[in-house]
Amino acid sequence: METLQPTLKRGRDVWDPIGMPESEFRTRVDRITKEMRKRRIKVLLLYGVGQNDYGHPCYVTNTLTKMPQGTVAVVTDKGEVSLICEGFARDAALIKDTTWVKEIRSSEALSQTCVQYLKEKRLIPSTIGFAGLRQHMPYREFEVLSEATRECRIVDADDIVTRMRMIKSVREVDQVRRSARLVARLFDSLARHSFSTFTERAVEAVAYRLGYLEGAEDVRILIARPQGKKAGALRPPDDPAISRGDTVVIHLAIEFERYWAEGTRTFRAEGTSLVESTPEAVRSLYARVAKTLVPGKSASGFYRETLSKVKRTGISFVSEYGLGGGIGLSSRELPLFSPDDDTVLKEGMTLSLHLAVTTPDTGFAMLGDTVRLSDKEPEILTALLP
Repeated sequence: METLQPTLKRGRDVWDPIGMPESEFRTRVDRITKEMRKRRIKVLLLYGVGQNDYGHPCYVTNTLTKMPQGTVAVVTDKGEVSLICEGFARDAALIKDTTWVKEIRSSEALSQTCVQYLKEKRLIPSTIGFAGLRQHMPYREFEVLSEATRECRIVDADDIVTRMRMIKSVREVDQVRRSARLVARLFDSLARHSFSTFTERAVEAVAYRLGYLEGAEDVRILIARPQGKKAGALRPPDDPAISRGDTVVIHLAIEFERYWAEGTRTFRAEGTSLVESTPEAVRSLYARVAKTLVPGKSASGFYRETLSKVKRTGISFVSEYGLGGGIGLSSRELPLFSPDDDTVLKEGMTLSLHLAVTTPDTGFAMLGDTVRLSDKEPEILTALLP
């Protein structure tokens, strides 16, 4: 689910080669270069930017920036990997601590540095694959790169990495699982906390403090209040006080060592505390929906099947929030649970599932988790551990 992107990341920024060793990235590069050779692509440019859309270069290098800056990972058909990062020369030293890649260039003009690199390696003219550039690179930067490579054969290769990112390796699932564990802990901590000042901002502050103390790289929160003018609208926390009996829907997204997990819970205010209070009818419906999230069916088929289930209960589905989709190096990846995405669900996918509804008795309520698809039944990663 979309949340506000911070200007500067405040959390832990490390590379743990025990959990994510160099061999993991080299395996990914090997798979990518095999696809490149099939398409006769000589060099692949993977572009990412900021704290939301860093996934493509990060997938092969483990790198992201703390600022909303661009990064290009360059992969040749021989398996050579280089990094070109927007920023100043001093930034390269910091980047070295979070990646296995040895050749790193910092640049104040990303496209020009890319062109210079391609010329040095005698890759102009050649067949060049673009991944993430058309979608995320600023127009003027993309124009400079396109003009300089006009003698080259340009191949849209975004699907190569997108397909690979959808199916998580064992180590990737473990990273998502760690993030999901933090989401579950934070929900539990919020329910145990007694607020001296009971406002939305106070809830946000507690979530941030606990998340960062637990080692999160990024913590994001959205709140919905079924009461008032913006009833049922998920938004960043604001100043309003929370009063006894109020319903508060909280959506948490947490990033741990590059990988995201998220969850959503419905609470009721009692005294100066929050008590989880998802209506039983909603909880039961959600459980039935989650159980049908299995490999073999399409994302669009799951979407239509879920809407049919909701309709039969008499509960109203809030379509603005959809049902979720893929999650991993981004909180919003493919596949998407929508009527238009026919991607087949497969074992190894990690997905964000959420259900937003209104009921005649309780009004707006929402429940959501991060889920791993297995060959048996879906594993709810954000379930609270004993």
